[in-house]
Amino acid sequence: MEHQRLISSTATAGAIQNNKSANQEFSESGIKKGFLIGFILTVGIGAVNFGYSIAVMNSLGVDFLAQFFDQVDYPTHLVSYVTTASQVGAAFGSLFSGPFTRFGKKNGLHVANLILAIGCSLTLVKNIWAVYAGRFLFGLSAGTYSVFVPSFINELTPTELKGPFGSATQFLINFGILAVNLIEIPCTDKDAVYVGGSFIHDQYWRVCFAIPILFACIQSILLFTVFNYETPKYLKQNDKQGPLLEIMGKLYTPDQVKSRIDSIQVAQELTDVPSYKDTLCNSKYAIATLIGCSLSCFQQLCGINIVMFYSSTIMNTKSVSSNVITAIVGTVNCIAVIPTIWIFKRFGRKTILYVMSFAIACSLIGMGLCFLLTFQGSDTLKIIMLMLFIIFFQFSLGPLLWIYMSEIMTEKGLSIGAGLNWILTVCFALFTQDIINAFGGSDAADSGKGTGYLFITCGAISALCGLFCLLVVKETKGLSDKQVSELYGAKSQSTKKNDNTSNEFSQ
Repeated sequence: MEHQRLISSTATAGAIQNNKSANQEFSESGIKKGFLIGFILTVGIGAVNFGYSIAVMNSLGVDFLAQFFDQVDYPTHLVSYVTTASQVGAAFGSLFSGPFTRFGKKNGLHVANLILAIGCSLTLVKNIWAVYAGRFLFGLSAGTYSVFVPSFINELTPTELKGPFGSATQFLINFGILAVNLIEIPCTDKDAVYVGGSFIHDQYWRVCFAIPILFACIQSILLFTVFNYETPKYLKQNDKQGPLLEIMGKLYTPDQVKSRIDSIQVAQELTDVPSYKDTLCNSKYAIATLIGCSLSCFQQLCGINIVMFYSSTIMNTKSVSSNVITAIVGTVNCIAVIPTIWIFKRFGRKTILYVMSFAIACSLIGMGLCFLLTFQGSDTLKIIMLMLFIIFFQFSLGPLLWIYMSEIMTEKGLSIGAGLNWILTVCFALFTQDIINAFGGSDAADSGKGTGYLFITCGAISALCGLFCLLVVKETKGLSDKQVSELYGAKSQSTKKNDNTSNEFSQ
């Protein structure tokens, strides 16, 4: 494995040389990629439901509210309450699912699927309180997915493929968002008048709420049959030699099985697994936890879920239906992840994060100015800036956050980071319209002004994220599990690596 980097210090040279020798014995030719991809896609069905939960209320609002309230005066704020019920559940699910990883991530996914099936069934009842309860349970399962899925994929994937294969989580989240955006195109546009009397407008909301049950059933069936395995790390940690050899034989050629097993880093005893106190206070884990949680907050504060939740509301144009714009957003959102398979293999995590964070800042500020300055072609430029924002996000903070957090953080740290992510998601679900009104005004004529200032603020935060990644974040690409575990730990404090050098070509 070649390293094309300029070495500016002996410590950096030594670290890279150690990394070369650590991965020298492995070859991609020894990986059974067919089985690996199938397993990752099966686990990733949880990410599909995660994405579906984010976007399901985006275009459904008018038809949904008409079933519960008088058609003349829709309490439109209740759409945000239904959305928020799911996000609150997700926050709880992500914060408190960490300790349950000791029972196995596969079992955790089965439990999450059961909770989802109960929750989605409740949302089919024509009672607003049953819908709130069902959405909360749906969110509880989505929060569990947000912890178990990236961690499962990270432990399943060989070191040399963690970047490109790790982006599968974000691709499948985006696929879930795209699926619901396309499914909901027939729904009543937010500016249109509701006309009842048809299946689409009176009963279709139930179809939209029920579809995740199908995804959950498919995943559980596959995990009970074809991919009935826990992660190699879990099996080694719990000294389950038979199942460990079986799954490693499915993933690798016989000549690589032993060396791959030896390379898996686990705690010596189950009691050595870090607690929440260790994760937050022990110098071996605390810095990595702080870095991961900071990135998780930056990801949300760039404003991605303003677009995911309210694109049909804030992206008003004269020529294109808001539901169609939402579907276009979902399509670009999904397709933009595909190039990361090459990008993550070519460039380092740190380089991608800081370069793309600055690009996100430029697109958000540009979009904000389009809302503030009305001129000929401003609507078109606004949509272009929106699409650039989505593309830059999906090249970096979207998929790379989950990859990076899974690499540097403990399972409980990942749970905390995912929980913070969902808490901020709840805030955007609840308060986006209030923030827009505070920036601009409650009148429709002023909403564009408020939206513009909001996106400019998100752009400034994204610029701060770029500086944070440039100055604080360390490179993990190509490092072994042991090297990553020492990167922010106590051992790394005495021998700091020169991470400000260009590392985009390290492999």
